[in-house]
Amino acid sequence: MTEEAMMAAALRAELQIAPKVDLDQLAGQLSLTIVEVESKSFEGALLRSSRAFSGRILVRKGIRELGRRRFTIAHEIGHYILHRNQQIPCSPAVI
Repeated sequence: MTEEAMMAAALRAELQIAPKVDLDQLAGQLSLTIVEVESKSFEGALLRSSRAFSGRILVRKGIRELGRRRFTIAHEIGHYILHRNQQIPCSPAVI
């Protein structure tokens, strides 16, 4: 099992969530709001609150595949959890 897979399993165990995660519910538990936006420059972005552990995940409206949308949201949730005090930019090659 990869390090990433072990971290994901540990997070699911800690938050007591099933392997097939309801990402909207998980985002809510983490004080994140998922917002669909028009964009030609990104598929997903994380905007953190400067005052509290909360924020918004922006997801491009034009994503057709449900799997790609889920990956994008999960990717941004990962940044929120792993990099609590940093703003991490992703280039298209990363996601």
